Amino acid sequence: MTFQDVDLTSFRDFPPQQGAYEIPRLTMNARGQLIMNTAMKKLVGAEREFWGRLSRDGTQLLLEGGRTNIRFSQSTCTARHRALLEELRELGFSLPVSYRMERCEEEGFWLGRCEEIASAPPVEVDGAVSRTRRAK
Repeated sequence: MTFQDVDLTSFRDFPPQQGAYEIPRLTMNARGQLIMNTAMKKLVGAEREFWGRLSRDGTQLLLEGGRTNIRFSQSTCTARHRALLEELRELGFSLPVSYRMERCEEEGFWLGRCEEIASAPPVEVDGAVSRTRRAK
């Protein structure tokens, strides 16, 4: 095959690349903090009180306005929620767990889909295998 045989009209451009800070996310860490990233903070504006719901398998998270069972700090955009932490652990999730959030304008809620963050792989040091530690 030569370059003259390639039909360039059959190719499509890549979709625009999004940086990690442009994608709205909520992340639950091992200390029981649900953390709103900068992109999510910008999209919700001043709203910090929601009614949160978790799917039975924990893979989806829903936030609705109007009622309140979770409040995020105005300054740090975090909410401590130990019951949610325990529920995710009982479901077998490794922490931290991240949810990629999307706004459903018609229904007026935010829907998050789980993007579980894997643990760091074992590292071999001087012939012995050890686990890397995350900063606390």
